[in-house]
Amino acid sequence: ETKPLVWARNDKTEICQEARKRLSFTTIRNPWDRILSVYNGKIKTKTLGSYKVKGRWFKFPKHKIISFADFVRLIAKQKPEEMDTHWQPYYFRCHTSGKHRFEYDTIIRYEDEFEQKLQQLYHEAGFRYLPDVEVYSNTKNDLNERYNAYTNKIKLGISHSMELVNLVAKVYAEDIIRFNYSFYT
Repeated sequence: ETKPLVWARNDKTEICQEARKRLSFTTIRNPWDRILSVYNGKIKTKTLGSYKVKGRWFKFPKHKIISFADFVRLIAKQKPEEMDTHWQPYYFRCHTSGKHRFEYDTIIRYEDEFEQKLQQLYHEAGFRYLPDVEVYSNTKNDLNERYNAYTNKIKLGISHSMELVNLVAKVYAEDIIRFNYSFYT
C-alpha cells in the first residue's frame, strides 16, 4: 500500500522525486477571495491570534480586530517566507512556478466546479470509496462582495479606493499570471 506524501519543506528534492511517481495535485483560489476569506475566517474571528514562521512569532492585537485594509497592508509588507500558510502565495507554498517548479498532474481552481473536479480526481486515483467533499468558505466568491470589501470608499477614502486591490495584485502577481486570475472575474 502506498503511503500519502506530505510536503516537507526541508527535503524538497526527495519529496519531488517520489511525488513524480504518483498522482500529484494542488488546489488554488483567486487571491482576492482567498485573502478576504482568511480575514473573515481567521483574523476577524480571532481564530488566528498569532502564527510562527522560522521560530519567530507574529501576533495580532489582542483587544482590537485589525481592519481588513490593515491586514492587506500587513501582508504587502511581508516576504513570502514570513507569511502564514493561509496567505502565502501559491507559487511559494506549492512551488507552482520558479526555479523549483513542481509539475502537478492536476491543479484545481476553487472557482471552477471544485467539488466535482476533486471527486473526479479521487476516482481517477483509484479510490474505492470517494469521500464526501464539502467545501467551506468565508466568502461567496462574488464580485460584488469582493468589490465592496476592497474598494469601500467610505472606509478607505476615495483616493485609496484601489489601493488594496493593487497591493494584492503586487504580492500575488505570479499566481495571478500563472492561473489567469483577475479582480473582476
